[in-house]
Amino acid sequence: MWYRKAKMTVAELSEFDPTPEWERLANGEDRIVTADVKDPPDYEAALGNVAEFSRDAMGLFTEKNLGKNMAGFDSLYIGPSGKLFLIRSHSHDETAGNIMKKMNPGAIPPGNVKSKGRGWRPHDFAVASGIQRMQIYHDGMGVTIDMNRPPNRRQLDAIREAFSFTPMDKFVAEITLDGQIVTHLTSFKDLVHFVNNWNPNQTEKTTELDPKLSVLFE
Repeated sequence: MWYRKAKMTVAELSEFDPTPEWERLANGEDRIVTADVKDPPDYEAALGNVAEFSRDAMGLFTEKNLGKNMAGFDSLYIGPSGKLFLIRSHSHDETAGNIMKKMNPGAIPPGNVKSKGRGWRPHDFAVASGIQRMQIYHDGMGVTIDMNRPPNRRQLDAIREAFSFTPMDKFVAEITLDGQIVTHLTSFKDLVHFVNNWNPNQTEKTTELDPKLSVLFE
């Protein structure tokens, strides 16, 4: 069942209230940083250099007529800062691959070198940068939530705000792990429930949405 947001404002949409474990993992605090890495790569700056447009959700929807692309959809990335980056439609693989090659010269990608992204996938990009994907169609909105690098609160608030600006009622969140689709949550309300209750030490409230989500805790 699709979640209908009829005339709801951002203030009226469900809030995110992440657990401490969710906040820690989303901020990358459990990740090991080698001593010779003084400053983390600025993936958002690199993405901004190739994006057609980048702003916060309000600015992007004010200046761009998103959701009217009847020939396809509007492709976006969501940075850890909450900024949205508009890219050429159907170019997630290519954009992610080009940035990964620039930011990780000499690194061997784990994927297919014949792909548009030259082996690098949007999943690899998300794990390295924390940047997630979004698509806005003429009749709805979708996001890809990569649980190898969970989105932080700023990203989730940006998703919430962007959805409030669209005229659509349809929403779907694609939940992925290790580059594979785990399940689809077909309402914004379920995404809120999933994020609010995701806790690696307590699985019951997460898996009640869909038993397939249990793979997140294996």
